[in-house]
Amino acid sequence: VVVKDLAQLDAAFGGTFSSTAKTVVDADTKIVITTGDDIVGWGDINKLVEIDDGSIAATDGGWLNFNGGLTHTGGTIDMGLLGELIIDSIETTPTGGIGAGSVLSVGTVKIGTLGTGTYTQTGGGVAVTNAYATLILGESAGATGSYLLSAGTLDTTSAKIGDAGTGVFIQTGGVHTVADGLGIRLGVQSTGIGSYEISAGTFTLEDNLIVGDAGRGVVVQTGGTVQHGGTGMNLYIGDAAGGDGTYLISGSELTAGHRIDIGRSGTGYMKVTGGASIVTGGFTTDAAHLYVGPNDAA
Repeated sequence: VVVKDLAQLDAAFGGTFSSTAKTVVDADTKIVITTGDDIVGWGDINKLVEIDDGSIAATDGGWLNFNGGLTHTGGTIDMGLLGELIIDSIETTPTGGIGAGSVLSVGTVKIGTLGTGTYTQTGGGVAVTNAYATLILGESAGATGSYLLSAGTLDTTSAKIGDAGTGVFIQTGGVHTVADGLGIRLGVQSTGIGSYEISAGTFTLEDNLIVGDAGRGVVVQTGGTVQHGGTGMNLYIGDAAGGDGTYLISGSELTAGHRIDIGRSGTGYMKVTGGASIVTGGFTTDAAHLYVGPNDAA
């Protein structure tokens, strides 16, 4: 079906949309956005969306909820300064993905807000980097959000992995860079459970990494490189009261910035095995510190 009428397009997307070109729509299964298609709008998209070229953008301040899933192998998604990209559904388990040659520029990415969502990056570039940008996995209690990075680049300024729900980040390749912003928190609220697993690739932070904020956080590093730098940037394992953090590293390298604080105000545990190495003060002229147990001056 070739949609030329905007009313048809609105109905197909389940939101309020406009198009500068035609969009090919299989009304029963999926929506395909390809060469020459430029879609602008907002709302819930209840069918699978496939983007192999062209572009889709949110109306200023709007949002796109890919309830039916998202496959992104080319072209561009631009959510603007305040736009939100959401992959979530209470009734189904939608998945999103991005491949080589693709670009996603977004204000906020929410994967698993009320239900379950998964995003897979096998190439391309994802930028969640403006002043309001946050990557959230598992936003609400009972929700689950997963991000799978195997290739390409992911740039963020802030991330909540397991906000009040369950968040899972698995890195088997590619480059994840966290610029100076609000850092990354695993297990943010008391009900939050967040995990970050890295077996290959590079994970570079220029801000704090909090493993177990007020909830439970776990980092499992079995390969790859974790570089944590910047003046005054810290690694907290078990940060707030009630927080529970664990960092397991084996056969790889962790370069910490200013300090490692295990059990700051919560419960912290760190295990180093398999010839792994930890270097503190690697990216700062500040004195490096390792704290174990409560630290009132933290």
